[in-house]
Amino acid sequence: MRYEHDGSITIVADAYNGMRLNSPNDLAPHRDGSYWFTDPPPGFSLYEGAPEVAGSPTNVEGRLNSKAGQLVGVGTGKREIMTANVYRVDGMTGKVDMMVNAMNLPGNPNGIAFANDYKKLYIVTNGIVHSFDLGADNKLSNQKEFSNFM
Repeated sequence: MRYEHDGSITIVADAYNGMRLNSPNDLAPHRDGSYWFTDPPPGFSLYEGAPEVAGSPTNVEGRLNSKAGQLVGVGTGKREIMTANVYRVDGMTGKVDMMVNAMNLPGNPNGIAFANDYKKLYIVTNGIVHSFDLGADNKLSNQKEFSNFM
């Protein structure tokens, strides 16, 4: 979401291929007007205060009562995207593209930034910073471990 100066709220992205995003987290605006963001899975966990409904991947046996002490409607969500990915939202069209699939990253992406010249993208997963070359066509290549904080 984007909070406008007049107090209104604009939804920038809430789904990918018709499936609700997990918990869009860190964001990096690009100079071309697009937004790049991480989407780790913890949005439907007990830690976040609203675990998935019974029978869902993180509440298979239904032992967690997601409604106990919560507002009506909290804890009724079920994860639709099973992986944690990195996405790009086109600033003009609103189209959401997956830029990095979780299979290409060890752990959940939870941190994102561009280099000053926008020729590199940095993504953090589980204490490791990965760098990618970013082409003029917004394609990522040459993934490398930039830094390991573990």
